[in-house]
Amino acid sequence: MDNIDESSESTKEKDRQEIERLISWLINKLREKGFVVKRREVIEGERVRHIVDILAEANPLPDVNIKIGILIHSNDVKIENIEKYIAWLNELPLDKLVIVTTGEVDVEAYELAKKFNIDIVKFSSKEFSKFKTKTIEKTYEEFYVEPLISMNEAIEILKKEGKSLLARRKKLEACSLTYIPMIMIKGEMAEKHIEEERVTIRNISIVFDGVEGYKVITRGESLALEEDLGSFMDIPEESLIVLRKLSEYGALEISELSGTLDIPKDKLKILINILVAKSLADIYGDLVEVRYTLFAYSLDLEEFVERLNAKIHTSAPKDEENAVVLPIKVNANKLIELIESLNGKVFSLTTIYYPFYVGILVRESGEVEEPLVIDGLRGSTCPSFSMLLSNIEFLDSIRSKARLCPT
Repeated sequence: MDNIDESSESTKEKDRQEIERLISWLINKLREKGFVVKRREVIEGERVRHIVDILAEANPLPDVNIKIGILIHSNDVKIENIEKYIAWLNELPLDKLVIVTTGEVDVEAYELAKKFNIDIVKFSSKEFSKFKTKTIEKTYEEFYVEPLISMNEAIEILKKEGKSLLARRKKLEACSLTYIPMIMIKGEMAEKHIEEERVTIRNISIVFDGVEGYKVITRGESLALEEDLGSFMDIPEESLIVLRKLSEYGALEISELSGTLDIPKDKLKILINILVAKSLADIYGDLVEVRYTLFAYSLDLEEFVERLNAKIHTSAPKDEENAVVLPIKVNANKLIELIESLNGKVFSLTTIYYPFYVGILVRESGEVEEPLVIDGLRGSTCPSFSMLLSNIEFLDSIRSKARLCPT
């Protein structure tokens, strides 16, 4: 095991009092954002250990742990510094390394750091009050939205929508208020335009359902799932590795990708076809090009709800007698990895529990049909969410709390 260098790089060639002020300021900001913060923490890898000036940890979701190591660099940041920190990041169980410096930053060092998920933040001691780093902004929040439509109104809408179904020996048995978790990710995307030889940086806001991982859009006046793209939980890890390499260059030939990633061409084509089916890549002969159409449609669900003057509560809803709260089933880490594989950065992740009314249809035999679903804010039908709620486990939960509907 390597020896620990007790004289951390953060305390060299700089006034110790100023360094202490800087560290205290950063710790306060991180704690305001919900991080658990430790000073001068020893981080152990498999065979090595290093000291970081600040270790910030957060658990934004069940089974999701974020670890950020922060180093205070008092002199200029050069390429050899970044090369050393790249090794640290590979050796240590950290999600991100952030270098905070009051010195200058070499251009080559900055470009290399970007490629290896290392952020560099430069500011002077006079700028404490202005300093904000996107990597440590708010990480996770939970909200739920009150429905604008009452249960009685929902039952009447469901009866009207189900008239043609009722004529086919089916009836509306019960109705339940059901909250579906929606995961909204906000961040920044660097889009590479190969032909024009330029990069466009733009803000993104994208929503996935928290049950299966479909992209959520608006269709008409209500929410809908983009079913054609399927669940983004279906993308294998190897396809994301291919996507990450494509995003680095914008476009590559299959033979070059195969050699770079050491993946046989036949297997590589299967992985690429998965990306094409999700609108994440295009194939032109032997050339594979990254696509950014996933972010062509931006949805800020919080703004969508606020425009309708619905009441938002800053907590998750309670699974009460008259409402069903569906659990989060998707792996949020995988959604974050998807964004990062497209050369993006995630600034915040928010779960919004959105209200729907679910009508349970049954045949004369007692067999349960696919549920009817209406938007709890708009009152319009949401056919794509019927598919999402056809899971037997969900249907049993919904039926157990549903209000019976008079015939």
